[in-house]
This record gives sequence, C-alpha cells and structure tokens, in this order.
Amino acid sequence: MASELELLKSNRGKLVETILNVKPFLDRLLQHGEIVKDEYDTVVAEKTPQDKARALLDLVAAKGRGAFIHFRQHLKKDYPEVEEVLHRCAAHNLRYKLYCEQCGMLLCRDCRTEDHKDHSISSIVADADVIRRDVTAFMRDNRKLLKKFKTSDEEEGRQKLLFDIEMRKNALKAMFIAKIEREFEWCRNQLGASKVDMSEVASISSIASTESNLSSSDGPDIEPAQSRKAKTWRRRRPHPYLRENQKDLGTQLTASRSPSPEGFHPPPPVVPVPPSYRSVDVVTVIDRRRASNGCVVS
Repeated sequence: MASELELLKSNRGKLVETILNVKPFLDRLLQHGEIVKDEYDTVVAEKTPQDKARALLDLVAAKGRGAFIHFRQHLKKDYPEVEEVLHRCAAHNLRYKLYCEQCGMLLCRDCRTEDHKDHSISSIVADADVIRRDVTAFMRDNRKLLKKFKTSDEEEGRQKLLFDIEMRKNALKAMFIAKIEREFEWCRNQLGASKVDMSEVASISSIASTESNLSSSDGPDIEPAQSRKAKTWRRRRPHPYLRENQKDLGTQLTASRSPSPEGFHPPPPVVPVPPSYRSVDVVTVIDRRRASNGCVVS
C-alpha cells in the first residue's frame, strides 16, 4: 500500500482539481463496505468541491488497498484521462515504459538508469506507439480521400476508393493481431507449457477470421413472418361434419386416449354426425302434427 499512498500524495493536486463530484466515489465505497455512513456524511458535509475531493483522498488513503482499488476503478470510468497517474512508478511518478527481463518488473526511465543499467531491458510502449501512429495515419488518409471524392463528380471511382480503404484496413488489422499474438506467446512461455494447458484457448487470429467469415457469409434464409402466417391460414383443417374426415378424426380420438387396462375394451369413439345425415322418424313427426290438430292418434 506504500506505493499507492505515494501516488495519491504525488498526484493530489491534479486529482483535487479534476474530481468535481465525490458522491459516485462514496457510493461505490459504501456499497462495497469500505466506508460507513458516518464517513460518507463527513465528506459530503465539506463546503467546496475541492475540500470534498481532499476529504475523499484522505479517506481512501486511510482505508487501505481495497478502497484504493475501488477508487481507481471508478476514476477510470468517470475520468479516464486522469486514471493513468495511479499506474505510474511510485518512486519517480513517471509512466512505466520498460520491462526488466532479468528482474521481471516494470520500470520507468529513471529506474533503468539507477538500478538496472546492465540488465536486459525491453520496451512495452514501442508496439503501442507504432499502432497509434498507423491508426492515426489510416484515419487521416481516409478523410483526405473522402474530401477529394466529395468535391468531384466522378462516380466510377467509388468502388476503387472503397477497395483501397478496405485493403489498408485489413493490413492494419493483421499487424495489430500479430503484435497481440506475440504478447500472448510471451505470456504463455513465462507461465510454462507444463503448468498451463492452453489447448482449449482459441487464438485471436482464429477468432478474427471467424468474425470475418460470419460477417461476409450470407445468413440462413429466414421465411418472413407474414408468409408463414399466410401459409398457416391456407392450411386445410379437418372438420368433424365432413364424411371424408370422420375416419381420421376417430383415429385421432382413439390415439389420444390413455392405454386401457388388460381385458377392458373401450367403446368406439363417438364421431359427430352432421344434422343433414341424421335419421328422422317420419311417423313420429306426423303423429305429433295430428295431435296438435286435435286428431286422435291410434
């Protein structure tokens, strides 16, 4: 925690000037149990935003490493341009740009001249600087080409311009993936192949190629919902009053019944018959009519 305290002390002025609202920091600390409600109220009771920021920094320094980590995480969320100062070398308050292969530790330029003069040193920002420069050049060239295209009336160069931009994009992506793969291989070698089994870990290049294949390939043909709905309405459904469907309906009713116990034979299913096919007792109807007219029915 000594290094964290040194960083808070060395960059106190910049943090006090930057942090204008302390309540989100206090809410996070209170939520994770790093402070109590009384300490929350004490910081909020300060009059000016600068006094509140000073009280917050003093509280974080007094609470220890857990409070410092939560403070730094929320600082990265709300003030990413300032969060970098809490990742510096605590002894010299400078950015880490070097790595000592012999000691296995990050260094700033002053650390190298003091204690690591004869050690094997590698840069951790050289690749980042190259990527930053190339990305900047890619964006700058794109805007220049688009500006020229907008001022001209030629439409035939549209496809050629898009092809050129895509080629430079693919080259930039390949360079970035290659650098990330080298860093991953270095980390795997440091861990040791016998200690960690990396057989199930997909490489970044394979993931990128999968993404490109998925984006370029056509997706499955999906039938529109409207078409499916129309087909559903056009489907012919069996009607119980049609003779051609009475046999199928009886079969469905029989199949839907639960299995009967042994020795028991269920009655045949009752199939509804349309009124036009019901048998009518004509004599009964005539007798009823005679009775209604006052005639004696024998």
